[in-house]
Amino acid sequence: MGDTFTTEVCVKEVVEKQSKFCGKMVMQVGEVKYYNQKKELVAKATPKIFRTARKAAQEKNKYAEIQKHRYTREELAALEDGVDAEKWQGAIIRYWEDAQEGELMTPIVRGPLSSEDVKLFIQNTCPVKSYRRFMQYLERHPLCAFKDPASNIWEGWENQLLDDKVAKSMGFPFAHDCGLQRVAILGNLVTNWMGDDGFLVKFGVELRLPWIYGDTMYCKGKVAKKYEENGRHLVDLQIWGENQSGVALTANGYATVELISKSARDDERKLV
Repeated sequence: MGDTFTTEVCVKEVVEKQSKFCGKMVMQVGEVKYYNQKKELVAKATPKIFRTARKAAQEKNKYAEIQKHRYTREELAALEDGVDAEKWQGAIIRYWEDAQEGELMTPIVRGPLSSEDVKLFIQNTCPVKSYRRFMQYLERHPLCAFKDPASNIWEGWENQLLDDKVAKSMGFPFAHDCGLQRVAILGNLVTNWMGDDGFLVKFGVELRLPWIYGDTMYCKGKVAKKYEENGRHLVDLQIWGENQSGVALTANGYATVELISKSARDDERKLV
């Protein structure tokens, strides 16, 4: 409590790739370093962002077969039950000895996705630029936006998250989430499981399919491995997100968590 942070951000690498989504594209690899008020490095992030050609993505139409899901009464009831079943470890210590390889984590359910969810996430993580700031940004980055064919005015990239028509022009089937939203939700899954006394050592997520409006995300995971390393008691987690069909993988990831060991706690008590 009370720590403050500053960041250093840079582009580390730019790599040309081939994809089914749009053919040629560019992977931009960044690095974000987080320092506390003592100028100590406390975390490092490596974001990988794919820069895609809009017209090529529209022509390939990779997600043409994706359709809006119509829920049955039973599916909606199961969805509500899943929301109610979410568990937080919280202040109850999850000991390393109690974690078992193959153990399933309690899933969390988010959705069905709505425009309100997306707006709230964007506004709280990367506030949308308006009027003067948007025009100033557009002068420096002319490809960050597009012209609405009906009005001939500039629109920000965020409009693909709200408007089906714009999303389709960029190769997506419908308006959809900001991908970081899925990353954050899988982060919820991990921190729910590890509790307040766990320490998140590593965390990574790959985004697979767009999370379109009306879809539900079921976040799941399991203990892949537990081990000791340099005196630390670690657990590797395999995590992923599915949509309501249970077939489509919307995100796939991993986490490494350090937990308190009962043996280490007993040693501390003996010293006292």
